[in-house]
Amino acid sequence: MIFSIYGMRLRGCSPGCQPKDGLVMRRDDRTGKYHDKLSYNRRLTEKEERDYELDYLGELPGVSLRQPFNNLSKPYNEEGE
Repeated sequence: MIFSIYGMRLRGCSPGCQPKDGLVMRRDDRTGKYHDKLSYNRRLTEKEERDYELDYLGELPGVSLRQPFNNLSKPYNEEGE
């Protein structure tokens, strides 16, 4: 599964402040650029991105619970490395 990652520009994660359909996870933004980072199991529409003031940050391969951890090719790095 591929996750779409978004940065919350103007506010943090709270009821009604982000689309709930497909929301998988909320994370702190370690860079300080965004209030929070959100992971979705789908790509949001342009209207959703505009209405909720979200920046699309790219895609991240998800980890299957059936996949052994020793077979993961590369861990996720917040800095994109």
